[in-house]
Amino acid sequence: AEVAEVAEVAEVAEVAEVAEVAEVAEVAEVAKQISEVEGNTSPIENSFSENTPLPESIVPEAENKQPINDEIKQAEKILPPSPAKTDELIAGEKQDKPINKQSNNSIDQLELSERVAQLSTLPLKEIPVVYHDTSLASITIPEASFTDLEKQMSIPKSVQGFYIGLQMSPSYSFRKIKAKGNPVVPRALRQQEKAQFSFSAGLNAGYFISKNWSVESGFNYAQQSVQYRTRMQLRYTMIDERINNQGEFERGYNVNVATSAGDIDTDIALARSSSATIQENDFIPIAIRARQSITYGNIPLIVRYHIGNEKWQIALKAGIINRFTLAGNTQVEAVKILRNDIRVVKDRNFSRKRKLENIMNYQADYTFGLGLHYNIENHFRIYAEPTFSRSITPIFENGIFKTFPTVQSLEVGINYLF
Repeated sequence: AEVAEVAEVAEVAEVAEVAEVAEVAEVAEVAKQISEVEGNTSPIENSFSENTPLPESIVPEAENKQPINDEIKQAEKILPPSPAKTDELIAGEKQDKPINKQSNNSIDQLELSERVAQLSTLPLKEIPVVYHDTSLASITIPEASFTDLEKQMSIPKSVQGFYIGLQMSPSYSFRKIKAKGNPVVPRALRQQEKAQFSFSAGLNAGYFISKNWSVESGFNYAQQSVQYRTRMQLRYTMIDERINNQGEFERGYNVNVATSAGDIDTDIALARSSSATIQENDFIPIAIRARQSITYGNIPLIVRYHIGNEKWQIALKAGIINRFTLAGNTQVEAVKILRNDIRVVKDRNFSRKRKLENIMNYQADYTFGLGLHYNIENHFRIYAEPTFSRSITPIFENGIFKTFPTVQSLEVGINYLF
C-alpha cells in the first residue's frame, strides 16, 4: 500500500512535467508566428526549432534514456512487476503452459513482507518506485522521522529558560535567644514569648539551568511578629496622686518591659478608692500582654534541585535571604492588676506603639525547604513549599544575649515560564 501511494505521487509529478513541456512548446510556437509576421528571425525561433532538443531538465521521465543506476536495478529485483508487464508475460507464456492470471497479479503476504524488509535496506533519501508503465522515478523522503515529530509535538515545553512569578507565605515566626553568659535571662525571655502568625508576599524571577537545576531571586515584603506575656511587681506610691472625676485617687507609672529585641517602655495609670487598704511602697502584681512586629524587605538567592516527570516534580531548595529592616515596634495590648481594690485606667499612652530603637538594619538568613511543583501547561507552574529559615546574624544583641529570628512557612506561588 505504501509503494502504491508513492507511485501515485510520482505519476502526478510526471504529468506536471509533461504539462510544463507543452506550455514551453506553445510559447515557442507563438514566438515563431510573431517572427513570421515581422519578417525577422527571432532568437526564440532558433532556440525552439523542431531539430533542437528540449533541455534535459524538462524531458519527461518516460523519454529520459539515461542509464538507470544501481539502486533502481536493485529495486526492480525487489518490487513486484507492474500489471502491464505481468499481462505481457502471461500472454507470452500461454502457448506453453496455462497460467492463472489472477495468481500472477497477486502477491503472497509473506513474500510482500520480505520485499518490504529488503526495501528498508535502501538509502532513505532516494527510494526507486516502479510505475504501471515500468517507468522509474525517485521520491525524496524527509529525513525527519515520526519519532522526531512526536518530540516536537510533545505538550511540555523545554524547562530551560527564564521565568517570573508571584509568591506568598503564611508563616509562624519566633526567636532563638542565645545567652552570652548567665542563661537565666534568656530562659525567662523564651518562656514569655509566643510565636505569632506572620506573612510575606512578593515577586520572584529565576532561570532553569537544566531540567533539574534552577536559580531564583526576587523581592518580597515580610512581617514577623511575636507576642509577650509577662508578669512583674510594681512598687506603689501615693506621691503625686490626684483625684479623678470618679472620686478615685489616680497616678501614672512608667513600666519597662524586657523583650528579646530590647527593652520597651509603656505608660499606665492606676486608680484606687479611698477605702483601699494598699499602703505606701507595697508591690502590686501586674500582667502585661504586648505584641512586637518587625517588617522587612527581603532579597532571596535560592537554588533548587528538581526531581520528577514533566508534570509533577519534587523540588529541594536552599539559599540565603538578605533581610533589610524597614520598621520595628511594640504595642502593649493589655494590662491586668491582680488586686481587687486597684484598677487600670486606660488612656492614650497605654495603647500607642513604641518604636524598637536598637534592632539591626540588616540580617542574613539561611533557608531550606522541600516542595511540590505542578506544570499546568506549557508556560504555567504552581507550587507549594514548606520552608524553614533562621537568621545567621542577630536582629538584636546586648551584653547578656543575642536574638536570631526564625520562621516556619508554607510558600505557595505561580510561575510563568518563557
